[in-house]
Amino acid sequence: KRRARSTNYTSEEKAALISIVTEYKNIIESKKTDKVSWEDKNDTWERIGSELNSIAPSGTYRTTDSLKKFYENLKKETRKNAVEEKTEQFKTGGGRSAHKILDPVRETVLTLMNTKTVTG
Repeated sequence: KRRARSTNYTSEEKAALISIVTEYKNIIESKKTDKVSWEDKNDTWERIGSELNSIAPSGTYRTTDSLKKFYENLKKETRKNAVEEKTEQFKTGGGRSAHKILDPVRETVLTLMNTKTVTG
């Protein structure tokens, strides 16, 4: 049996999620992996889910797991774009580099992430 596909995230939902995650950055992006840290992270994601669902512009209910997955995918995509941008800067050929302009959500995600995970 296939899982029912939920609706795509709107730009308002993305912005709201990133805004809420920014408030809890120290917990969400913590590198600690002990039991207490995992419990804090799970509790924080529950809080994020309830906050987002209470103000959701689209009225679509999002589960905590789907929010976590969406945020992780957004980070992965942002990291990939940052690496491509850095690689493009070091290519030869002269002229101006083709600088990609990130949308505000991805720029914020980039600031939330640990710089070592992005730039190496």
